[in-house]
Amino acid sequence: MDTFEKVSNLIKDAKNIVVITGAGISTASGIPDYRGEHGVYVIDPGLFDTLSIRTLKSNPEKFYDYFEKMLSGINQAKPNAAHLLIAEWASKRGKNITVVTQNIDSLHTRAGSNDVLELHGHARSFKYLNPYKQGVFPANEVVDETGTIAYKQDGDIIRPCVVLFGEMLNEEDFLEAEYKLSKADLILVLGTSLTVYPFSGLVNYSDENIPLVVINKEIPPVLRGNVTFLEGDIVEIMEQLNSKLV
Repeated sequence: MDTFEKVSNLIKDAKNIVVITGAGISTASGIPDYRGEHGVYVIDPGLFDTLSIRTLKSNPEKFYDYFEKMLSGINQAKPNAAHLLIAEWASKRGKNITVVTQNIDSLHTRAGSNDVLELHGHARSFKYLNPYKQGVFPANEVVDETGTIAYKQDGDIIRPCVVLFGEMLNEEDFLEAEYKLSKADLILVLGTSLTVYPFSGLVNYSDENIPLVVINKEIPPVLRGNVTFLEGDIVEIMEQLNSKLV
């Protein structure tokens, strides 16, 4: 039995699947990854500071000058076959699938996945930077046709609903991810190096007897047993696996 057949059988037999995704799943949609060999943070390490909560507070013009470019790329992207297949396995194959993602691009939701935990938030809306001031602004209300973001509303700065550098993840979402992993009978990890804490530690919240399948262009350092690696293009691998689900 080859590795593809082994993994396809795991998918066939599973009922409760948790899919953990990172930037690598969205590169085929035109969104660059962050920490790969040619990732945007590798090319420009200064972005760690630019996209921080500190910079947003002290220099919102600098923050939004880059975030506008990032948001433009997200808005132009479309779900690729990997996003679509994950949604399809839930809707047409009767799998209970929870997606736990680092990505803020909403491509899983746009692909049709209904159970998505966005641990780093999303770029669909904005809120006041002042945590004591209530109000949510859909992106289409504050971003004009040129991609310019009106980041002051009623005289106050607003912020994207994403987790910025220097901030903690949403505890409620993280706890929900831990719970779903504890109930999973299969875990798929797609397009993430699993190097960013605490996201990188999520796989440790599942029983080591539960199969873990890692699909990535590079093999990440997964410190856990019962792991199967499929190294290569994520979209191509997902399509190959899907072809065997007969």
